[in-house]
Amino acid sequence: MKSEGRWEKGDGRRARGEGRGEKGEGRGEKGEGRGEKGEGRGEKGEGRGEKGEGRGEKGEERGEKGEDDFANIEEIIDTLVQNAEKINHHGKRADGIVKSMMQHARGSSGQREPADINHLLYEAVNLVYHGMRVNDVSFNVTIEKEYDESIGKLNVVPQDISRVFLNIVNNACYAAYQKQKANSGSTELAEVKEQTANFSPTLSVATKNVGDQIEIRIRDNGNGIPVDIREKIFNPFFTTKPTGQGTGLGLSISYDIIVQEHKGEIKVETEEGKFTEFVVRLPREAMRQG
Repeated sequence: MKSEGRWEKGDGRRARGEGRGEKGEGRGEKGEGRGEKGEGRGEKGEGRGEKGEGRGEKGEERGEKGEDDFANIEEIIDTLVQNAEKINHHGKRADGIVKSMMQHARGSSGQREPADINHLLYEAVNLVYHGMRVNDVSFNVTIEKEYDESIGKLNVVPQDISRVFLNIVNNACYAAYQKQKANSGSTELAEVKEQTANFSPTLSVATKNVGDQIEIRIRDNGNGIPVDIREKIFNPFFTTKPTGQGTGLGLSISYDIIVQEHKGEIKVETEEGKFTEFVVRLPREAMRQG
């Protein structure tokens, strides 16, 4: 009887052992399930990583777009600044043309009075020279003066005669200086460059008593005036200067002041490549002794 009881207990233990084995297998299955869940989480993590990389790429694209937008804005600003400068430049030029046209149309309202022609010419030369030096510090010309003190004083409109002198002297200085600049940047043959290297821009002014007239000569050693345009230089709005640097009214107004207002004469003598000389003659009968 005791033996049978032991066998029964043994059978019970075996049954428990089998139960524990089944539990172990169940735990193994749970472990495998957890492993599968872990793998699933790993896959989710990789997915998040891929999303993060995608966001990084979008961020880089936004950064590049921002840089492009900034560059476009800078370009627009530069264009606006350039346009504003052009508008200002052309506005000033138009203003100068309108003022010259008004003065050209209404003529002179000044009163005649005895004036020292030598002194008016001297002042005009100084004003032009120093004015051009202010605009361009590299500007320089040699000035030769020869004043005839015997001419006395003429009964003229001083402001208008000064204006004529300023116009002609300014053109002369400009022509001589432009020739020097052209020579300094020349790519000609060595012997030609050697000849032009010694070129010195020169302005010559002179007054002379020539009997019944007073003669004023203003000469430069620039490139002269081409034959085909010599007849046009006293026409309104004609200029040999680059666009924006001349109104084309200076010589036209000068002609009217000398010929129509003061009953004198003005002409030009020139040789292309060598010189230009304006000759102004004013009648002596208008003279008053000072």
